[in-house]
Parts: sequence; C-alpha cells; structure tokens
Amino acid sequence: MNTWTFVVEWVLAWAVLGGLIIVAADRIMVSRKQRRLVAAGVYPKPGTETDEDAQRLLAAGHRDMAIRCYGKAHRIGYQEAKDRLIGPQPAAYVLHPAGLVIGLAVGLALRNVGAGVGLGLLLAIILPLLAKKLRHGNREQP
Repeated sequence: MNTWTFVVEWVLAWAVLGGLIIVAADRIMVSRKQRRLVAAGVYPKPGTETDEDAQRLLAAGHRDMAIRCYGKAHRIGYQEAKDRLIGPQPAAYVLHPAGLVIGLAVGLALRNVGAGVGLGLLLAIILPLLAKKLRHGNREQP
C-alpha cells in the first residue's frame, strides 16, 4: 500500500470520527437543555410543541430551542424552521470577485501564482469591508 494512500485514509477516518463525536455531543447537550427547560416549565412537553410555544421561547431569549420547537411542531428541518421563524439572514462575509481577479492579474504579471492567489483572497475579503464602511460613512453625514 502506498504511504500517501494510508495517510489519506487515516485522515479521513479521523475526520469522520471527529464529526460523529461532535454530532453526538451536540445531541446530548440539546437534550439536556430541553429537559432542563421542560422541568422549568419554559419548553413544552415533547410531542406537544405549537407555534405559540416557539414564539414564547423566542421572546424569552431561547432562540435555538424556539427554532427546534417550531421545527418539531411543523415536522421540518432545522434550517427551514429557522428561515420560517426568523427569516433568512444575509451572509456576514462576501468574497468580492474583483479582488480575486485583480490578485490573479498581479500574480500573472509577477509570474508568481501563489502571491497572486494570496493577494486575490486578501483583496476579496478587504474590498467588501471597505465598501460597507464607505456606505455606512456616507449615511452618517448629512
């Protein structure tokens, strides 16, 4: 067996195992939190979830549990429940394609693709932040 094949198989196996451990830990933490909230009378008993319960949980500041309650009430997945209850959220960070193009053009001019990709990614992150700052700066001035 090739050494690289062996290494890739082990890395993938550990990545899958790590993912399973993370999912199991998340499930345990959510069920513990749900049991505590049921005992406190904040979360409804399993199987009796309604829209009103989800709204009450959301108003009480239990956003994650409100989304889960809404999803169980309507028998839909977490993401769909979140979109229906809270609404889709805009992306926090957007890569600007002009930054990538400029960076790659500079990399080609310098004949260094690594520098071009690095500069392109840097510009792709910085350009949207600068544009956002300029938009907010123009709003503040009368």
